Amino acid sequence: MFTMALDEVMEMAARRGFFWQGFRDVYSDAPAGLWVYGPLGVKMKNKVIELWREKIVRREEGVELDSTCISPGSVFEASGHTKHFNDKLVECLKCHRRHRADMLLEEQAGLTGLEGLSEGELYKLIVEKMVKCPYCGSSEFSEVRRFNLMFEMRIGATGKDIAYLRPETTQSSVVEIRRLQQIARNKLPLVICQVGKAFRNEISPRHGLIR
Repeated sequence: MFTMALDEVMEMAARRGFFWQGFRDVYSDAPAGLWVYGPLGVKMKNKVIELWREKIVRREEGVELDSTCISPGSVFEASGHTKHFNDKLVECLKCHRRHRADMLLEEQAGLTGLEGLSEGELYKLIVEKMVKCPYCGSSEFSEVRRFNLMFEMRIGATGKDIAYLRPETTQSSVVEIRRLQQIARNKLPLVICQVGKAFRNEISPRHGLIR
C-alpha cells in the first residue's frame, strides 16, 4: 500500500496549490499555523462544504447560520471558556521553546489519555520519563501551567470592552437559538448548521490543517 509521510503531503499540497504556510515566502519569521488555501484548495474546500450541505443540512432540514467571528467576553465567561479552555504548557529552560506537556509525553514516552492529569502530575511524568526538548535536547523544563487558547481583544473606543475571536462555531448557535427557533416556527428538533473560521492560539501548531 502506498503511503506518504505528513511532511511529504504538506510539501506536495503547497507545490500543487492546495494550501501552504502563509507569509513565509516573504517573511521567514512568520509563525506557524497561518494557513493559506490556494486555487485548488479553495475548490476542494467548496466541494466539501457543498457535499456537507447536500448530505447533512438539506437532508436534516437544518437552518444555516453565519455569525460574527468576534464574541463579547461575557459569552465565554458563561460557557466556562475563560477558565477551562486551556492546554497544559511547559517551557524549555535552555532554548525557551514552549510545548504542550501532554504531546511531549505522548511523542517521547508513548503515554496517552493524559487530559485529566493536573499540572503537577504532568510535570512529575516529564521528569520521570526524562523527556527532552525536541529542539535543543535539554531535559530542564519549567513547571507545567495552563495556557488559554483564545485570542483576547479589546473593542470600542475606550478599550475597556473585552472580546474574543471565537475558538469554535458553537457559541453563536446556542446564543441565537431563540431567534432561530422563532424563524423555524418552533419546529423541533431544530438542526442548526454553521461553517466558518475559528481561531486558537496553539502552543505548538503542527499536523497541518488538522488540530
